[in-house]
Amino acid sequence: QWILCIDCEGVGLSNFSLEYVKMFVRESAERYLERIGAIYLLNPPKAWKVVYTMMRPLLHPRTLRKLKLVATSEVPTTMRALVGEARAEALLPRSYGGRAAEF
Repeated sequence: QWILCIDCEGVGLSNFSLEYVKMFVRESAERYLERIGAIYLLNPPKAWKVVYTMMRPLLHPRTLRKLKLVATSEVPTTMRALVGEARAEALLPRSYGGRAAEF
């Protein structure tokens, strides 16, 4: 199964697109629902935690299990765990807990 990591650093009201989010959710559900094992939202704005809390009752339990909000302080640890400690240094840039060049 696939794991999606979406870095939300810098996302705010000035560059947020509800249309994009709707399209992403629709396409993911129609084409990739069974292939997506988890979605990690890295560096989400603090306001997203409030929205996520409000949306929880509306989301399917399977979706809730797949969706993970990862605070900035936890990004390096999470990414190293996903990639594997043995490969993390070589594959991940510093902002994600490794030593590779930035993307």
